[in-house]
Amino acid sequence: TFVDAVRATGGHNADRCLAITSYYAKPRWAVEGLQLPEDCVENRLLVAVHSYDPWWFAGTAEQTSWGKNSPYGTDEQEIDRMMESLYNKWIVNGVPVYMGEFGAVHQLTDEARAEQYRYLAYFVHTANRFGIPCLLWDNGVDHLGEDAFGFINHGTGDWVHNYGQAAVQAILNANE
Repeated sequence: TFVDAVRATGGHNADRCLAITSYYAKPRWAVEGLQLPEDCVENRLLVAVHSYDPWWFAGTAEQTSWGKNSPYGTDEQEIDRMMESLYNKWIVNGVPVYMGEFGAVHQLTDEARAEQYRYLAYFVHTANRFGIPCLLWDNGVDHLGEDAFGFINHGTGDWVHNYGQAAVQAILNANE
């Protein structure tokens, strides 16, 4: 219904790229259950996913470390497997994938912030290896901890707490 409705409006919508997402935009569900709709235009559908795994680190700051430095859940290999599974399911079959949202909240301590920057750099580096572009989620929240995904002050254009600049710099340096 979505594809047909957009295409029927004509103009640039007749052949523009359309992003299709899985339930809750979960990468796993995009691999395991997403079926692309029929489209009258060839090669114009993309798969869009979001990831904040592990949530207790990336989304809430309840955990202060992740991966090899953490006693909790998700490690680097899980990020690798997620990107590889998206690549194998979609990209090798000619369907582009992009990470429409990802990030890690601003952590409460210097040590935890170092983990945040390591996580962001690792995530982007791994995504780049598999040809998956990433969009950093910025909700404008300027406190620290849970739901604090503000990197740039949307009103002034300034960095949020200088942590925003360090986070973005970690992403930019991800492939060096």
